[in-house]
Amino acid sequence: MGLLNKLFNLKDEIKQKIETSIAGTNQVPLKQVSQEIQDLLLISVCERYRTDEDEYPDIFRSELGVADPGQRFIDLKEAGYIRYATAKESLSNLKMDELKQIAEQHGMKPGRRKDDLCFNIAKTIPEEEYEDSVNIRYWKITKRGRELLDQNKYVEYFASNHPYSLDNIDIDIVKLHELVQSNPGRQYRDLIWGEYNRKSLEAFEQATETGYFNPYCRLLRDMSYFLGEEGRYKDALAGYLRFIYYKVNYYAGMEGLKEYTYSKKVSDAAERMFILADPYEISGSNINGWSNRCEFNEKQLRSFMIEQFDRLPEGLISSKDLADYVFAGMKEDEETQQKLCRKAIRNAASELPKYKK
Repeated sequence: MGLLNKLFNLKDEIKQKIETSIAGTNQVPLKQVSQEIQDLLLISVCERYRTDEDEYPDIFRSELGVADPGQRFIDLKEAGYIRYATAKESLSNLKMDELKQIAEQHGMKPGRRKDDLCFNIAKTIPEEEYEDSVNIRYWKITKRGRELLDQNKYVEYFASNHPYSLDNIDIDIVKLHELVQSNPGRQYRDLIWGEYNRKSLEAFEQATETGYFNPYCRLLRDMSYFLGEEGRYKDALAGYLRFIYYKVNYYAGMEGLKEYTYSKKVSDAAERMFILADPYEISGSNINGWSNRCEFNEKQLRSFMIEQFDRLPEGLISSKDLADYVFAGMKEDEETQQKLCRKAIRNAASELPKYKK
């Protein structure tokens, strides 16, 4: 029995929502994180915050375990890991009108671009002459703080923004710290990739048992972003195409086919397939970006797509049609995508007995 046959005969997965609430209080629970990790995280993110900040996001409590970030920043300053930004470093925090006022007071032509004005003020006017005018200061990492972060690069990685979520592989800062500490000599990105591989294998096995492929698709998408972040553009593109293949065929396609068994209407089933495939996911931004990095022209990109799709198990939609579907999505041509969904459902419906074997 083929994979599609097996999946079609599965009962619908029971989707459960776990809702958590904190009874009797609005206070965000304080996560248990060691002070060593807290200090590293606070140093890594300090330059995002003003020295007079009086309100911090809940993530400091829920993810970093820090109850009083303002006081902790002061403690780190006293320890020599961070400092106040200078007036010169803080010019960009001023509004354009405030910068123009400083310039005009010293006989300078203001100009139109803020970056140029900041540069000219810093270059021309002694810092002490405008220091009192710069009342918005942010934290800055000192040399000592930078050395500490350089010894623990995984912390800055964790604190940075990424187009993927480590939550999908159950990695928080505590788990990442434990991985790094228990694997001396190994690169933290290799350890994270290992977790992605392990989780994706588990998710695929679960998907083939339950027929619900969306969690597996999320991991494939994250893995492609991870590779793109490393500059492995061809691998990232191949991974993203794999994500699209399973999202359209095995998640959206199978749900659409189930809808057809209930309604017996190709249009309804195709609409469900189209919606669950999520046209937004098949936008040109990622595909074109990585394709351009690979120096593919349109013909080469289409050939690469079909080559990648042909390597994967049988799906509801042919490799050529799926390539057309992707190109239509890149051009925001939803009408063509919907036609291809109807074609896929119609063809699968005509062979419905084989999926019931």
